[in-house]
Amino acid sequence: MGKQFLFWAALLFALNGSNQAFAQNPNGLMNMFSAMMGAAIVNNARIGWSKIPPQETECIEQELREQNTSIGGLIQNGIVPNDPRMEGIRFDCRIAAIPPSNVMPNAGPAAPAEAQVDISRLSEKPTFDCSHARSLTARTACFDQTGAAADWDLITAYWASYFVLPENEREAFDQGHQDWLRSLNQKCPKAHSPSQCVLAAYHKRAAAYRAQLTGDALSESRLTPEQHGQIQQSLIERGLLDGDADGEFGSITRKAIRQFKAQSGAAESDFLTAEQSAQLLKTKVPTTTAGTTTNIAPVPPPPPPPRVETARLKDARVFLEDTKKFINQQKSLTSISDIAKEAANLQLALNQFDEQAAVDSKRKLHDLLKPLSGFAEFEQQQQSERNREEARHLAEGRTLGKQNEFFIDTYLQGHLGDSATQPLLSLRGQIESALKATTIDELSKANEAVSSYVKNNQLEAAYADATKKFGKPDGPPTPAPKTLKDSLTEKSKFLVEGPVNEIILLYNASPTAPKVWKNVRGDVVFQNDSASVCFAQPNVELAVSRYVDHYLGDRGAKTIASTSTPCDLSNAGKTIDIMVFQRGTLLANREEYLLGLAKMLESDVFRRYETIADYAEKFQERQKLSLQIEADLDEGSRKGFGVIAVTETAVACVLPPAKAELSDGLKELVKRNTDLISPRLISEWQYVDTSSNDLAFLGLQRHQCGFVVGDEGAVRSIMLALRREKIKYVFAAVWWDEDEVARATFDAHDAIETAILKKNELDRAAAAKIALDIARIKNKENEKGEIERKFREANGTKARGLMNYIHDLVSAMADKRPVEDANLFPAYSKWLNERFGDQWQTFNVASEVADFGTVQWEQRPLDAIVVKTIVQQKNRILGKYDKQCYLFGYVDDEEFTMLRNPFALDCSDSGDLAKWKIGERFRSQWNAE
Repeated sequence: MGKQFLFWAALLFALNGSNQAFAQNPNGLMNMFSAMMGAAIVNNARIGWSKIPPQETECIEQELREQNTSIGGLIQNGIVPNDPRMEGIRFDCRIAAIPPSNVMPNAGPAAPAEAQVDISRLSEKPTFDCSHARSLTARTACFDQTGAAADWDLITAYWASYFVLPENEREAFDQGHQDWLRSLNQKCPKAHSPSQCVLAAYHKRAAAYRAQLTGDALSESRLTPEQHGQIQQSLIERGLLDGDADGEFGSITRKAIRQFKAQSGAAESDFLTAEQSAQLLKTKVPTTTAGTTTNIAPVPPPPPPPRVETARLKDARVFLEDTKKFINQQKSLTSISDIAKEAANLQLALNQFDEQAAVDSKRKLHDLLKPLSGFAEFEQQQQSERNREEARHLAEGRTLGKQNEFFIDTYLQGHLGDSATQPLLSLRGQIESALKATTIDELSKANEAVSSYVKNNQLEAAYADATKKFGKPDGPPTPAPKTLKDSLTEKSKFLVEGPVNEIILLYNASPTAPKVWKNVRGDVVFQNDSASVCFAQPNVELAVSRYVDHYLGDRGAKTIASTSTPCDLSNAGKTIDIMVFQRGTLLANREEYLLGLAKMLESDVFRRYETIADYAEKFQERQKLSLQIEADLDEGSRKGFGVIAVTETAVACVLPPAKAELSDGLKELVKRNTDLISPRLISEWQYVDTSSNDLAFLGLQRHQCGFVVGDEGAVRSIMLALRREKIKYVFAAVWWDEDEVARATFDAHDAIETAILKKNELDRAAAAKIALDIARIKNKENEKGEIERKFREANGTKARGLMNYIHDLVSAMADKRPVEDANLFPAYSKWLNERFGDQWQTFNVASEVADFGTVQWEQRPLDAIVVKTIVQQKNRILGKYDKQCYLFGYVDDEEFTMLRNPFALDCSDSGDLAKWKIGERFRSQWNAE
């Protein structure tokens, strides 16, 4: 405490003479603030370096001199010993400080040929010899078990991905992997935390490899290194594999796997099935060769937990940046020293990734800044700007997500059966899920996954070709084939006859229509105000799609579920309510598709609903309305609410009306009129409540908002400001009076309340069902308990007598006492002999009746018993206890004094017990089935 006081006193004394100048000079104030922060950080670094052992300090100093710097230089720059940039040097110095005999088993010279790998500890070290670790990636993998785990995670996924490929593609895959490793050694040394850069990249690459695996290959990639080693050891004991069990399934192990599968009569493959892996994993595996010992001496201490910027750390970092901006704008501050000291504490906490310390320091810093004049307004403005920026990023991410969906759908249509389609389907599901999220994180991960997949599979050309067509119609329509015209009747000839720009809507008139039907007046109505819609043409212009959604919304279909294009005619009668096409574009379909559509019209599965003939005129009318709105606002003759647009960014800044609750109505109207406001909008609307015209104008200038929604006064102010700055704008062809906004507000609130009520109703129904299920289960358990009580009351004496025979026999065998029927259970006898050879001693055997019943033997009913026995053992040499569970059983043929079909199974082999019961036609008289 005394040293800290002297430090701050000296600093304040040194700066005191300059305080007056700083108070009149914002830059001087900021310099003073930065100097005080820097001094605190330097002092912290000095304290940190003073705690490093002299031997390690000397080694680090020597390494730094080769880089023309020193520990003193690091201290002046505020770099502490556990700074991520120091990991490489400190790793080398820690390794150098440990005697060669004490290095990790894989870090020294190769073990003698007769020594066997300890497969029970494979995951403790990486897959290569650490004595040759020179690159950053190798040093990171060798530093501790965290690095070794990342190395194993990557290598198991790599080998599975390598051997799942056709042989002619493996070399290119391996070359790509090696190039990626080299790129890491160039990129990660520049990162804030080089080792964390490597670890994150390893796990991300492993996940990308596994995303392309399925079935047995995926299951193998998820086995632990020890399980890999156990499987190899089992193959070695069977004489199928030469060498050590090192945990890596390379070409030699694959050959052994193929031989094992051939011996088992299974189909040839480079991968084991789950059953085959389980079979090999059950084989007893020695861990060391007799006469050898494994010296595991101290290794370097583990590093701190992985440095990850959590949400709370990010929030604290942003707040510190805001603090610096605020101070840079001030001319004088009376509490500059306290603020600088707390800001330094926050910076130190962020450097150390100490979340709790950062949160506490942020709170204290905020308490110091809150009373200052102008800080609350500054903080609100910064937050509003971040909200707009986040909304813009989310809108851009959604647009890219929709584009990626379009690419995947296009690629799948042209590559049915291709090996690439399965991972693409998984990626599409990931994007679809991310598009429903309200944050950018999941969306960014999904888009990055698609980008990585496209790059890794050389699909850049296909992606570029597909995205060129995204949101755009194809070229001029092709004329209808003559053979098609000859096949049409009065019911269907409208498909090809008429203006090419007409939009035709068909409704599902079949009994299996999902939501559409006709009422007694003959009106087409939509159940639950919803409809499923598809376009019967290869490509759809986005503006047309938006227009049709709005058109159907005006006719009662408030919720539209769109399906892929063109419509799947094979099940359209069961899944589609409304089928839409623009006549000219419809003719781009294949002739057989058009004939199929005509057939559905002939059979009245679909009928003509509406024809939109004035689509082009509608757009001209909108343009006129847009210009009229602007002219009226110039004259001050228009009252109500409107929308002004600058870009296509799907973010609307909403200026609150006099009645604040009407903001929800404005948002609802924007959503309903998307086709009028932004016909080509792809993603969903994002809304930012903006407190002033200035902030809304700022959002437009920085492209954080594409649109501003407000009353006549607000949009007129924005219009005049945009004119002054010569920024292009346009008014959307919509204008609403206060009554329309009020009705939309009511609808929006009503929809929310309805959703809440519906959810509550569903929750209550679910809770009632759970309660009924619990009561049903409880009743069933009570009935079962009563049946078993009666069984055991009737058969207890006989069952326990048969059990006692088995218990006495297996107990005597476990105690090495001579018995007559020692060969009755050979598997158990073999296990005991192996355990005795390993110096295990039995100290307790406990048995209970697991099941008792009757079987059919040569048309005679005989008693049968199943006994569960726990054998407890101890090993004086190893200093440990162990126990094993066995199931023993046999058929008691009392008439002929024979014990028939005896068996001994591991308790985990429930499947084999079930087979025995089925084979013997066993009927339990002990347990209720």
